[in-house]
Amino acid sequence: MKSISNQNGYTLLLTLLLVVIISGFIGTLSFLTLTQQKQVEKTDDEFLLADISEMGIEHYRARIINDYLAKAIEVQKRIIEYSSNNDLTEDQLTTYANNEELKGINELIDQYNKYPFTMTPINSNATENFTQTSIQVAEFQNNSLEIKIALKSTIDTDNENLQATYKIPLNLINFKISSGGPGGNGGGNGDIVEIPDFPSTIPSPFPPKDLEFCIHNGYVLSEVDCVVWLNPLPYLIWNSNIYVSDLFGSKINFLYLYNPNYKNSNFYIDASTYAYIDRDVSNVNIYTNGSFYLSNLINNNNKFTLTNSLFQSTKYIDFDSDININNTKIFSKQDSIFEKLTGDALTFYSGQNTYFNDSVSLSNSLLRSKGTIYAKNETITLENSYFLFEGNKNEIGTLTVKGDSKVCLQNQTNISSLNIIENGHVYVQGSKLTTSYQSGSKLAEVLKPQEFKAICEQSSGSSPEIDVDAETQININDILEDVQYDYID
Repeated sequence: MKSISNQNGYTLLLTLLLVVIISGFIGTLSFLTLTQQKQVEKTDDEFLLADISEMGIEHYRARIINDYLAKAIEVQKRIIEYSSNNDLTEDQLTTYANNEELKGINELIDQYNKYPFTMTPINSNATENFTQTSIQVAEFQNNSLEIKIALKSTIDTDNENLQATYKIPLNLINFKISSGGPGGNGGGNGDIVEIPDFPSTIPSPFPPKDLEFCIHNGYVLSEVDCVVWLNPLPYLIWNSNIYVSDLFGSKINFLYLYNPNYKNSNFYIDASTYAYIDRDVSNVNIYTNGSFYLSNLINNNNKFTLTNSLFQSTKYIDFDSDININNTKIFSKQDSIFEKLTGDALTFYSGQNTYFNDSVSLSNSLLRSKGTIYAKNETITLENSYFLFEGNKNEIGTLTVKGDSKVCLQNQTNISSLNIIENGHVYVQGSKLTTSYQSGSKLAEVLKPQEFKAICEQSSGSSPEIDVDAETQININDILEDVQYDYID
Protein backbone atom coordinates (compact mmCIF):
# COMPACT_ATOMS: atom_id res chain seq x y z
CA MET A 1 0.00 0.00 0.00
CA LYS A 2 1.51 3.43 -0.90
CA SER A 3 1.50 6.18 1.89
CA ILE A 4 0.94 9.83 1.10
CA SER A 5 2.63 12.66 3.38
CA ASN A 6 1.74 16.42 3.38
CA GLN A 7 4.36 18.72 5.08
CA ASN A 8 2.90 22.14 4.15
CA GLY A 9 1.48 22.63 7.66
CA TYR A 10 4.87 22.29 9.29
CA THR A 11 6.37 24.83 6.94
CA LEU A 12 3.64 27.31 7.76
CA LEU A 13 4.05 26.71 11.46
CA LEU A 14 7.81 27.20 11.24
CA THR A 15 7.34 30.37 9.25
CA LEU A 16 4.93 31.78 11.80
CA LEU A 17 7.32 30.91 14.60
CA LEU A 18 10.17 32.71 12.89
CA VAL A 19 7.97 35.75 12.32
CA VAL A 20 7.06 35.85 15.99
CA ILE A 21 10.69 35.53 17.07
CA ILE A 22 11.89 38.23 14.68
CA SER A 23 9.06 40.55 15.67
CA GLY A 24 9.86 40.08 19.34
CA PHE A 25 13.51 40.79 18.72
CA ILE A 26 12.72 43.88 16.74
CA GLY A 27 10.33 45.12 19.44
CA THR A 28 12.86 44.50 22.16
CA LEU A 29 15.56 46.22 20.15
CA SER A 30 13.26 49.18 19.51
CA PHE A 31 12.40 49.42 23.19
CA LEU A 32 16.05 49.29 24.17
CA THR A 33 16.91 51.89 21.57
CA LEU A 34 14.18 54.27 22.74
CA THR A 35 15.13 53.75 26.38
CA GLN A 36 18.76 54.41 25.64
CA GLN A 37 17.83 57.52 23.66
CA LYS A 38 15.78 58.82 26.58
CA GLN A 39 18.65 58.10 28.94
CA VAL A 40 21.05 59.94 26.64
CA GLU A 41 18.67 62.87 26.40
CA LYS A 42 18.25 62.90 30.17
CA THR A 43 22.02 62.71 30.68
CA ASP A 44 22.52 65.56 28.20
CA ASP A 45 20.03 67.67 30.14
CA GLU A 46 21.81 66.87 33.39
CA PHE A 47 25.15 67.82 31.89
CA LEU A 48 23.65 71.01 30.50
CA LEU A 49 22.11 71.84 33.86
CA ALA A 50 25.49 71.27 35.48
CA ASP A 51 27.09 73.55 32.89
CA ILE A 52 24.52 76.25 33.58
CA SER A 53 25.18 75.88 37.31
CA GLU A 54 28.91 76.32 36.68
CA MET A 55 28.11 79.43 34.62
CA GLY A 56 26.14 80.79 37.57
CA ILE A 57 28.99 80.08 39.97
CA GLU A 58 31.50 81.78 37.67
CA HIS A 59 29.13 84.70 37.03
CA TYR A 60 28.82 85.54 40.73
CA ARG A 61 32.47 84.82 41.45
CA ALA A 62 33.47 87.41 38.82
CA ARG A 63 30.87 89.87 40.09
CA ILE A 64 31.97 89.50 43.72
CA ILE A 65 35.65 90.01 42.84
CA ASN A 66 34.98 92.98 40.53
CA ASP A 67 32.92 94.72 43.21
CA TYR A 68 35.64 93.95 45.77
CA LEU A 69 38.38 95.46 43.59
CA ALA A 70 36.28 98.52 42.73
CA LYS A 71 35.64 99.18 46.42
CA ALA A 72 39.34 98.68 47.27
CA ILE A 73 40.36 101.26 44.66
CA GLU A 74 37.64 103.65 45.87
CA VAL A 75 38.90 103.42 49.47
CA GLN A 76 42.47 103.87 48.26
CA LYS A 77 41.57 107.10 46.47
CA ARG A 78 39.73 108.46 49.52
CA ILE A 79 42.73 107.82 51.79
CA ILE A 80 45.31 109.29 49.41
CA GLU A 81 43.18 112.38 48.73
CA TYR A 82 42.58 113.01 52.43
CA SER A 83 46.22 112.51 53.39
CA SER A 84 47.40 114.89 50.66
CA ASN A 85 44.92 117.62 51.66
CA ASN A 86 45.46 117.50 55.43
CA ASP A 87 48.45 117.97 57.68
CA LEU A 88 48.29 114.85 59.86
CA THR A 89 50.49 113.03 62.29
CA GLU A 90 51.36 109.39 61.67
CA ASP A 91 48.86 108.23 64.30
CA GLN A 92 46.08 110.40 62.88
CA LEU A 93 46.78 109.13 59.37
CA THR A 94 46.81 105.51 60.52
CA THR A 95 43.51 105.97 62.36
CA TYR A 96 41.90 107.58 59.31
CA ALA A 97 43.11 104.83 56.97
CA ASN A 98 41.83 102.08 59.30
CA ASN A 99 38.46 103.80 59.66
CA GLU A 100 38.11 104.23 55.90
CA GLU A 101 38.94 100.57 55.32
CA LEU A 102 36.32 99.49 57.86
CA LYS A 103 33.81 101.84 56.26
CA GLY A 104 34.61 100.36 52.84
CA ILE A 105 34.14 96.80 54.12
CA ASN A 106 30.72 97.69 55.54
CA GLU A 107 29.77 99.36 52.26
CA LEU A 108 30.88 96.25 50.40
CA ILE A 109 28.85 93.93 52.65
CA ASP A 110 25.80 96.13 52.10
CA GLN A 111 26.43 96.02 48.36
CA TYR A 112 26.63 92.20 48.35
CA ASN A 113 23.44 91.89 50.39
CA LYS A 114 21.60 93.97 47.82
CA TYR A 115 22.34 91.73 44.85
CA PRO A 116 18.96 91.47 43.06
CA PHE A 117 17.22 88.11 42.71
CA THR A 118 17.12 88.22 38.93
CA MET A 119 17.14 85.59 36.21
CA THR A 120 20.15 85.48 33.93
CA PRO A 121 19.34 83.95 30.49
CA ILE A 122 21.74 81.63 28.69
CA ASN A 123 20.00 81.34 25.31
CA SER A 124 17.93 83.80 23.30
CA ASN A 125 14.49 82.61 24.41
CA ALA A 126 15.59 82.24 28.06
CA THR A 127 14.57 78.59 28.27
CA GLU A 128 18.02 78.00 29.66
CA ASN A 129 18.88 80.28 32.60
CA PHE A 130 20.06 80.55 36.19
CA THR A 131 18.48 82.60 38.97
CA GLN A 132 19.83 83.80 42.32
CA THR A 133 17.30 82.82 44.98
CA SER A 134 19.06 83.96 48.16
CA ILE A 135 22.29 85.49 49.50
CA GLN A 136 23.91 85.50 52.91
CA VAL A 137 27.03 87.52 53.82
CA ALA A 138 28.89 86.95 57.07
CA GLU A 139 32.34 87.53 58.53
CA PHE A 140 34.29 84.30 58.61
CA GLN A 141 37.36 83.17 60.45
CA ASN A 142 40.90 83.92 59.25
CA ASN A 143 40.05 87.53 58.39
CA SER A 144 37.77 86.66 55.48
CA LEU A 145 34.25 87.35 54.33
CA GLU A 146 31.94 84.41 53.52
CA ILE A 147 29.24 84.88 50.90
CA LYS A 148 26.64 82.16 50.32
CA ILE A 149 24.49 82.43 47.19
CA ALA A 150 21.66 79.99 46.36
CA LEU A 151 21.14 79.42 42.61
CA LYS A 152 18.49 77.65 40.53
CA SER A 153 19.49 76.38 37.08
CA THR A 154 16.72 75.81 34.52
CA ILE A 155 16.30 74.01 31.16
CA ASP A 156 12.73 74.22 29.97
CA THR A 157 10.88 72.55 32.86
CA ASP A 158 13.91 70.89 34.46
CA ASN A 159 15.48 72.62 37.48
CA GLU A 160 18.52 72.15 39.66
CA ASN A 161 19.23 73.97 42.94
CA LEU A 162 22.62 74.53 44.51
CA GLN A 163 24.35 76.79 47.04
CA ALA A 164 27.80 78.27 46.32
CA THR A 165 30.09 79.60 49.06
CA TYR A 166 32.72 82.26 48.31
CA LYS A 167 35.44 83.52 50.66
CA ILE A 168 37.28 86.81 50.06
CA PRO A 169 39.84 88.65 52.24
CA LEU A 170 38.51 91.28 54.62
CA ASN A 171 41.44 93.68 54.16
CA LEU A 172 40.61 96.01 51.28
CA ILE A 173 43.99 97.74 51.23
CA ASN A 174 47.56 97.36 52.36
CA PHE A 175 49.21 100.56 53.49
CA LYS A 176 52.37 101.74 55.14
CA ILE A 177 53.20 105.19 56.47
CA SER A 178 56.57 106.83 56.22
CA SER A 179 57.92 110.26 56.98
CA GLY A 180 59.34 110.67 53.50
CA GLY A 181 62.86 111.82 52.83
CA PRO A 182 64.66 114.63 51.15
CA GLY A 183 66.12 112.52 48.35
CA GLY A 184 68.84 113.78 46.05
CA ASN A 185 72.44 114.17 47.09
CA GLY A 186 73.51 114.95 50.61
CA GLY A 187 71.12 115.40 53.48
CA GLY A 188 72.70 113.43 56.31
CA ASN A 189 70.61 110.36 57.01
CA GLY A 190 67.97 111.45 54.51
CA ASP A 191 65.04 111.97 56.90
CA ILE A 192 62.92 115.04 57.51
CA VAL A 193 61.53 116.15 60.84
CA GLU A 194 57.85 115.28 61.09
CA ILE A 195 55.41 117.77 62.54
CA PRO A 196 55.06 116.71 66.20
CA ASP A 197 51.69 115.75 67.63
CA PHE A 198 51.28 118.93 69.69
CA PRO A 199 47.59 118.31 70.63
CA SER A 200 48.75 115.20 72.52
CA THR A 201 51.59 116.92 74.39
CA ILE A 202 49.89 116.19 77.71
CA PRO A 203 47.09 113.70 78.37
CA SER A 204 43.46 114.71 78.64
CA PRO A 205 42.05 114.95 81.25
CA PHE A 206 45.01 116.32 83.16
CA PRO A 207 46.17 114.97 85.46
CA PRO A 208 44.81 111.51 84.61
CA LYS A 209 42.05 110.28 86.85
CA ASP A 210 42.75 108.15 89.92
CA LEU A 211 46.38 109.25 90.24
CA GLU A 212 47.66 109.97 93.74
CA PHE A 213 50.14 112.61 94.81
CA CYS A 214 53.76 111.56 94.71
CA ILE A 215 54.99 110.37 98.06
CA HIS A 216 58.74 110.58 98.51
CA ASN A 217 61.32 111.31 101.18
CA GLY A 218 63.07 113.94 99.14
CA TYR A 219 65.40 111.42 97.58
CA VAL A 220 63.73 108.78 95.39
CA LEU A 221 60.74 108.20 93.12
CA SER A 222 60.94 104.93 91.25
CA GLU A 223 58.53 103.17 88.88
CA VAL A 224 55.47 105.22 89.75
CA ASP A 225 52.82 107.34 88.01
CA CYS A 226 51.88 110.20 90.31
CA VAL A 227 51.04 113.90 90.62
CA VAL A 228 53.50 116.39 92.15
CA TRP A 229 53.07 120.09 92.95
CA LEU A 230 55.82 120.80 95.44
CA ASN A 231 59.40 121.71 94.52
CA PRO A 232 62.14 120.72 94.59
CA LEU A 233 61.71 117.30 93.09
CA PRO A 234 63.44 114.28 94.63
CA TYR A 235 67.06 113.60 93.84
CA LEU A 236 66.40 110.33 92.00
CA ILE A 237 63.51 109.71 89.58
CA TRP A 238 63.65 106.43 87.71
CA ASN A 239 61.19 104.85 85.24
CA SER A 240 58.32 107.12 86.28
CA ASN A 241 55.66 109.39 84.82
CA ILE A 242 55.38 112.61 86.80
CA TYR A 243 52.41 114.93 86.29
CA VAL A 244 53.24 118.42 87.51
CA SER A 245 49.91 119.92 88.53
CA ASP A 246 49.13 123.62 88.65
CA LEU A 247 46.99 123.57 91.77
CA PHE A 248 46.68 127.34 92.11
CA GLY A 249 45.64 128.13 88.52
CA SER A 250 48.55 130.48 87.89
CA LYS A 251 49.53 128.63 84.69
CA ILE A 252 53.17 129.21 85.63
CA ASN A 253 55.39 126.57 87.18
CA PHE A 254 58.91 126.85 88.51
CA LEU A 255 60.72 123.54 88.07
CA TYR A 256 64.01 123.23 89.95
CA LEU A 257 66.07 120.32 88.71
CA TYR A 258 68.77 120.31 91.35
CA ASN A 259 71.56 117.84 90.75
CA PRO A 260 69.15 115.65 88.74
CA ASN A 261 69.61 111.93 88.33
CA TYR A 262 66.75 110.79 86.12
CA LYS A 263 66.42 107.63 84.07
CA ASN A 264 63.66 106.91 81.55
CA SER A 265 61.20 109.33 83.16
CA ASN A 266 58.59 111.66 81.69
CA PHE A 267 57.34 114.99 83.05
CA TYR A 268 53.94 116.30 81.92
CA ILE A 269 53.29 119.93 82.83
CA ASP A 270 50.01 121.77 82.25
CA ALA A 271 51.47 125.27 82.53
CA SER A 272 54.20 127.48 81.19
CA THR A 273 57.38 126.43 82.94
CA TYR A 274 60.60 128.04 84.06
CA ALA A 275 63.08 125.21 84.56
CA TYR A 276 66.37 125.80 86.34
CA ILE A 277 69.21 123.30 86.47
CA ASP A 278 72.64 123.32 88.02
CA ARG A 279 74.32 120.67 85.88
CA ASP A 280 73.87 118.37 82.89
CA VAL A 281 70.53 116.71 82.16
CA SER A 282 70.07 113.26 80.65
CA ASN A 283 67.30 110.70 80.13
CA VAL A 284 64.46 113.10 80.82
CA ASN A 285 61.45 113.98 78.66
CA ILE A 286 59.53 117.16 79.45
CA TYR A 287 56.16 117.82 77.80
CA THR A 288 54.80 121.31 78.47
CA ASN A 289 51.34 122.62 77.67
CA GLY A 290 52.63 126.18 77.52
CA SER A 291 55.99 127.87 77.05
CA PHE A 292 59.20 126.30 78.31
CA TYR A 293 62.18 128.30 79.55
CA LEU A 294 65.42 126.54 80.52
CA SER A 295 68.30 128.25 82.26
CA ASN A 296 71.41 127.41 84.24
CA LEU A 297 70.60 128.23 87.86
CA ILE A 298 74.15 128.70 89.09
CA ASN A 299 75.82 130.66 86.32
CA ASN A 300 74.27 131.44 82.95
CA ASN A 301 77.73 131.62 81.39
CA ASN A 302 78.44 127.93 82.05
CA LYS A 303 77.72 125.38 79.36
CA PHE A 304 75.44 122.47 80.18
CA THR A 305 74.65 119.35 78.19
CA LEU A 306 71.34 117.73 77.29
CA THR A 307 71.66 114.02 76.48
CA ASN A 308 69.08 111.44 75.41
CA SER A 309 66.22 113.78 76.24
CA LEU A 310 63.15 115.39 74.71
CA PHE A 311 61.58 118.81 75.21
CA GLN A 312 58.19 119.53 73.65
CA SER A 313 56.20 122.73 74.12
CA THR A 314 52.82 123.87 72.78
CA LYS A 315 54.09 127.46 72.81
CA TYR A 316 57.66 128.78 72.63
CA ILE A 317 60.93 127.28 73.85
CA ASP A 318 63.73 129.49 75.18
CA PHE A 319 67.13 128.05 76.12
CA ASP A 320 69.05 131.07 77.38
CA SER A 321 72.34 129.37 78.26
CA ASP A 322 75.19 127.86 76.31
CA ILE A 323 73.89 124.39 75.40
CA ASN A 324 75.53 121.24 74.14
CA ILE A 325 73.17 118.68 72.58
CA ASN A 326 73.64 114.93 72.33
CA ASN A 327 70.90 112.79 70.84
CA THR A 328 68.09 115.09 71.99
CA LYS A 329 64.81 116.31 70.48
CA ILE A 330 63.48 119.85 70.80
CA PHE A 331 59.99 120.55 69.46
CA SER A 332 58.33 123.95 69.71
CA LYS A 333 54.91 124.78 68.27
CA GLN A 334 55.73 128.50 68.26
CA ASP A 335 59.06 130.33 68.39
CA SER A 336 62.39 128.83 69.41
CA ILE A 337 65.17 130.87 71.00
CA PHE A 338 68.75 129.74 71.58
CA GLU A 339 71.99 131.16 72.85
CA LYS A 340 75.16 129.37 71.79
CA LEU A 341 74.20 125.94 70.49
CA THR A 342 76.51 123.01 69.74
CA GLY A 343 76.12 119.28 69.63
CA ASP A 344 75.46 116.06 67.77
CA ALA A 345 72.27 114.27 66.71
CA LEU A 346 69.80 117.06 67.47
CA THR A 347 66.29 116.69 66.07
CA PHE A 348 64.68 120.12 65.99
CA TYR A 349 61.32 121.51 64.89
CA SER A 350 60.09 125.08 65.24
CA GLY A 351 56.51 125.85 64.23
CA GLN A 352 57.22 129.57 63.91
CA ASN A 353 60.36 131.70 63.98
CA THR A 354 63.79 130.56 65.16
CA TYR A 355 66.22 132.94 66.87
CA PHE A 356 69.91 132.03 67.06
CA ASN A 357 71.50 134.65 69.32
CA ASP A 358 74.98 133.16 69.10
CA SER A 359 76.89 130.66 66.98
CA VAL A 360 75.48 127.26 66.01
CA SER A 361 77.59 124.19 65.30
CA LEU A 362 75.79 120.88 64.74
CA SER A 363 76.61 117.48 63.26
CA ASN A 364 74.40 114.55 62.25
CA SER A 365 71.32 116.64 63.00
CA LEU A 366 67.87 117.19 61.50
CA LEU A 367 66.39 120.67 61.66
CA ARG A 368 63.23 122.25 60.37
CA SER A 369 61.89 125.76 60.86
CA LYS A 370 58.45 126.74 59.58
CA GLY A 371 59.11 130.41 60.30
CA THR A 372 61.90 132.91 59.73
CA ILE A 373 65.50 132.25 60.82
CA TYR A 374 67.02 135.22 62.68
CA ALA A 375 70.82 134.87 62.81
CA LYS A 376 71.95 137.96 60.95
CA ASN A 377 75.27 138.35 62.74
CA GLU A 378 75.82 134.72 63.69
CA THR A 379 77.63 131.73 62.24
CA ILE A 380 75.84 128.45 61.53
CA THR A 381 77.99 125.40 60.77
CA LEU A 382 76.37 122.11 59.71
CA GLU A 383 78.15 118.80 59.16
CA ASN A 384 76.30 115.72 57.87
CA SER A 385 73.05 117.45 58.72
CA TYR A 386 69.82 118.51 57.05
CA PHE A 387 68.10 121.86 57.58
CA LEU A 388 64.85 122.83 55.89
CA PHE A 389 64.11 126.58 55.93
CA GLU A 390 60.40 127.07 55.17
CA GLY A 391 60.06 130.65 56.45
CA ASN A 392 60.54 133.88 54.55
CA LYS A 393 63.14 136.66 54.86
CA ASN A 394 65.72 134.52 56.65
CA GLU A 395 68.82 136.39 57.79
CA ILE A 396 72.10 134.53 58.39
CA GLY A 397 75.58 135.92 58.87
CA THR A 398 77.75 132.95 57.83
CA LEU A 399 76.49 129.54 56.76
CA THR A 400 78.98 126.69 56.35
CA VAL A 401 77.66 123.43 54.87
CA LYS A 402 80.04 120.46 54.85
CA GLY A 403 80.21 116.69 54.88
CA ASP A 404 77.00 115.22 53.49
CA SER A 405 74.89 118.14 54.65
CA LYS A 406 71.92 119.55 52.82
CA VAL A 407 70.27 122.92 53.32
CA CYS A 408 66.98 123.68 51.57
CA LEU A 409 65.88 127.32 51.29
CA GLN A 410 62.23 127.44 50.31
CA ASN A 411 61.71 131.23 50.55
CA GLN A 412 63.67 134.47 50.46
CA THR A 413 66.97 134.16 52.36
CA ASN A 414 69.87 136.53 52.79
CA ILE A 415 73.26 135.01 53.71
CA SER A 416 76.25 137.29 54.06
CA SER A 417 78.80 134.50 53.55
CA LEU A 418 77.96 131.06 52.17
CA ASN A 419 80.55 128.26 52.26
CA ILE A 420 79.75 124.90 50.63
CA ILE A 421 82.52 122.36 50.99
CA GLU A 422 83.06 118.61 50.60
CA ASN A 423 79.77 116.97 49.57
CA GLY A 424 77.49 119.65 51.01
CA HIS A 425 74.55 121.03 49.05
CA VAL A 426 72.42 124.15 49.28
CA TYR A 427 69.17 124.08 47.29
CA VAL A 428 67.18 127.23 46.59
CA GLN A 429 63.62 127.35 45.29
CA GLY A 430 63.66 129.93 42.50
CA SER A 431 65.87 133.02 42.68
CA LYS A 432 65.31 133.54 46.40
CA LEU A 433 68.87 133.64 47.69
CA THR A 434 70.96 136.76 48.07
CA THR A 435 74.52 136.47 49.28
CA SER A 436 77.48 138.79 49.43
CA TYR A 437 80.09 136.06 49.20
CA GLN A 438 80.16 132.39 48.19
CA SER A 439 83.13 130.08 48.58
CA GLY A 440 83.96 126.41 48.65
CA SER A 441 83.77 123.60 46.10
CA LYS A 442 80.35 124.48 44.69
CA LEU A 443 77.62 127.10 44.53
CA ALA A 444 74.03 127.05 45.68
CA GLU A 445 71.74 125.22 43.24
CA VAL A 446 68.60 126.97 42.05
CA LEU A 447 65.62 124.63 41.50
CA LYS A 448 62.14 124.93 40.09
CA PRO A 449 59.33 124.34 42.62
CA GLN A 450 58.73 120.76 41.47
CA GLU A 451 62.45 119.97 41.56
CA PHE A 452 62.73 121.54 45.01
CA LYS A 453 59.86 119.44 46.31
CA ALA A 454 61.34 116.25 44.86
CA ILE A 455 64.74 116.86 46.42
CA CYS A 456 63.84 118.61 49.66
CA GLU A 457 60.34 117.33 50.40
CA GLN A 458 58.96 120.69 51.44
CA SER A 459 56.05 121.11 53.83
CA SER A 460 53.50 118.99 51.96
CA GLY A 461 55.97 116.13 51.66
CA SER A 462 57.37 116.41 55.14
CA SER A 463 54.19 115.29 56.83
CA PRO A 464 53.76 111.54 57.15
CA GLU A 465 53.18 109.96 53.76
CA ILE A 466 50.89 107.01 53.13
CA ASP A 467 51.68 104.40 50.55
CA VAL A 468 48.43 102.61 49.75
CA ASP A 469 48.21 99.45 47.70
CA ALA A 470 44.65 98.47 46.80
CA GLU A 471 44.25 94.72 46.63
CA THR A 472 44.43 94.64 42.84
CA GLN A 473 46.71 91.64 42.81
CA ILE A 474 44.22 89.15 44.24
CA ASN A 475 45.06 85.62 43.21
CA ILE A 476 41.93 84.75 41.25
CA ASN A 477 42.79 81.05 41.14
CA ASP A 478 43.01 80.91 44.92
CA ILE A 479 39.57 82.47 45.26
CA LEU A 480 38.19 80.07 42.64
CA GLU A 481 39.56 77.15 44.61
CA ASP A 482 37.82 78.50 47.68
CA VAL A 483 34.42 78.30 46.01
CA GLN A 484 32.39 75.41 47.44
CA TYR A 485 28.94 74.39 46.33
CA ASP A 486 26.37 71.78 47.26
CA TYR A 487 23.32 70.59 45.35
CA ILE A 488 20.04 71.08 47.15
CA ASP A 489 17.18 68.64 46.71
